[in-house]
Amino acid sequence: MFLLLYGHLAEEISFREAVLTFIYGFKQDILLTGYILIIPALAIAVFPFFRSNLIKKGILLYSGIMLVILVLLYLTNLVMYQFWNYPIDKSIFDYVGSPKEWLANTKTIQVFLLLIIFLSLYILFWFIIFKKWLTNNIKVLKPGWTSLVLLMLPFPLLFLPVQSKAGIIPANNPSVFFHENELLNHAAVNPVWNLIYSISESKHLSEKYNFISESEAIAVHDTLYPDNPSVSSFLTNIRPNIVVILLESFASSIIAESGGNPKVTPVFNSLTDEGIFFRNFYATGAMTDRALAGIVSGYPSLPGDCIIHYKEKTPTLPFISKDLQSAGYSTTFLYGGNVNFANMKSYLINGDFDRIISDNGDDFSSSIERSKWGVPDGFVFDKLYNECNQLKDPFFILCMTLSNHNPFDVPMEPVFPGNSFEDIFFNSSYYSDKCLGEFISKAKSTEWYKNTLFILLGDHGTRIGNENEFDLKRYKIPMLWLGGALKSGQINIDRYGSQTDLANTLLSQLNLSASQYKFSKNLLDPESPSFAFYSCQNGFGMISDSVHLVYHLPASEFYIEIGSEASDWGKTCLAYMQYLSADFIKR
Repeated sequence: MFLLLYGHLAEEISFREAVLTFIYGFKQDILLTGYILIIPALAIAVFPFFRSNLIKKGILLYSGIMLVILVLLYLTNLVMYQFWNYPIDKSIFDYVGSPKEWLANTKTIQVFLLLIIFLSLYILFWFIIFKKWLTNNIKVLKPGWTSLVLLMLPFPLLFLPVQSKAGIIPANNPSVFFHENELLNHAAVNPVWNLIYSISESKHLSEKYNFISESEAIAVHDTLYPDNPSVSSFLTNIRPNIVVILLESFASSIIAESGGNPKVTPVFNSLTDEGIFFRNFYATGAMTDRALAGIVSGYPSLPGDCIIHYKEKTPTLPFISKDLQSAGYSTTFLYGGNVNFANMKSYLINGDFDRIISDNGDDFSSSIERSKWGVPDGFVFDKLYNECNQLKDPFFILCMTLSNHNPFDVPMEPVFPGNSFEDIFFNSSYYSDKCLGEFISKAKSTEWYKNTLFILLGDHGTRIGNENEFDLKRYKIPMLWLGGALKSGQINIDRYGSQTDLANTLLSQLNLSASQYKFSKNLLDPESPSFAFYSCQNGFGMISDSVHLVYHLPASEFYIEIGSEASDWGKTCLAYMQYLSADFIKR
C-alpha cells in the first residue's frame, strides 16, 4: 500500500527494488511479531496449570486490542507520510493532544474514507481471518509435559529476534536502510517497530551523539559563535517597533529572487528591493514548532525532536520576548489557529508574552468562516493591523500565518489552474502573499510605520515532487527586513544563517545583550562565520559558502558531502550536534 501511494515520489522503481523492500523490511516485521506473540505464547503454555478456560478469552481480548492499535498505527503512517515524509515515530505523541489539527491535514472525504478503510480492515482481520479461521484452532493444552515443552522450546525462540547480540536480527534501522533512495528505505521500515524503537532511543541521546571529546566539541562551538564586536547600525533608532511575521510554508522555492516561479508571490518579490534581504537563510527544522523555538529562543531543532515539547526544559531557554520586555517593549503573539497545538501555549507563557491572541477564545469573530487550520490569513492580517494601530511605542508582535498549510483551503478563486499538489500550494501561497501585501500597503499610510521594523521569514518549506527529507529546498527560506525604521534598503546579505541567528542579529541592532543565545550569531557582522545548521528526522546537516553536509543517523555516516572542505567541516558538523545534544540534556 505504501509503494502504491507514494511510489510516484521516487525515481522509477524497478520490480527488483520493490521486492527488496519486503526482504529487508521482513527483519523488522519478524522482530515486532516476536514481541507481539510473547504474551499469547506464555498464556498457552502457563494457563493450563491454572484455569484453561481463560486461554481463549484472554487471547481473544489481547488480539482485539492489538488489532485496533496496529491498524490505527499503520493507517496513521500511510496518511501522515505525505506531510512528514518519514515513518511515524515518537513525534506523534507531541501532537496527539490536538486531534483537530491532525485532521486539518486531510479533507473531509479523506477522513470518511479512512474510517471506512479502518472498519473494513478490522472486520477482515477480526471477524473473518481471526475469529473464523484461527480461534477455532486454538487448542487448550492439558497441564503436563506438552505445555512444559512449549514453554521450554518455542517460547524462548520468540526472544531470539529481540537479542541483537545473537546476531540474528539487529533491533535498529540501519539494517533496513538498503538503498540510496530514501522512499524505498521508508517503505521497508516497519512503522510500528520504528515508533517503539524511537521511544527507546530517545533515552540515550548522550551516547547517540558522542562523536568526539567534550572539550573538542566545546572548542568547535566557540569558533562558530565568537563574541561579536559592535557592528554598524542599520536602524534609525535603537527602539523601533518590531513586527515579526512568520509565514507558513514560505520556502525560497516560491520566491523569484531564489529562482522560484515569479507569479506565486509577486508582493514579496517586489518588497525584496525595499529592505535587507538575506539570500542564504535556512529553517532549523521542517516543522513550525521547530521554527518557533529557533526564532524566539535561538534554539536549534534536534533530529526528530523539538525542545518546545519538554515543559521542564523550556523555562531554561532565553526568549527575545523577555529581553524586549525588559527594554520597555509590550509583547504580543498573534495566531489565527489553535495556540494549544504542539505545546505552543505553554512555551509562549514561559516567554512572558503580555498578550496571546488566537482562535481559542473570542479574539476573532465567530462569523468568520474558518479553514481547516483556523482563521484565514486575510482576517489575521486585519487583526495585526488593528493591534499595531492601538499599541503604544515601542511594541513587539510575533504574528504566525496559517493559510499556506495543507490542505491549502483558502477563500479565493484559484489563480493557478489544475488540481495537482503544486497548483493548490501555489494558490495558497499567492493568497498569503496577497494578504501580506494588503497589510504592508495599509501600514505604510500610518504614523507608526515610520518607526517600525518588519521582519518577514518563512517557517519551513513544503515537499514538492521527488524531494527527500534532506533536500535543501525544504529548508531554504527567505528572510526580509523592511519598514520605516531602516536607514536604507536594497541591501543583500549573502552570509549563510538560520532562524536561530535572528535573536543575536536583532538584539545587536538594539544594543541589547545576546550572550545568552548559545546558538545564535550576528548575520550583519562581516566577521561572523557563514554557515547554517538544520535537522531532519533521521539526521542533520550543515551548509556554508563552500560545503554542504548531511549526516545520516540510521547509516551512521555522511549521506551528502559536497565541497572541497567537506572533511574539515565534517568534524565541525558532528561537534555541533554533540554540543547541542549535551546542552539539551542538561536543561
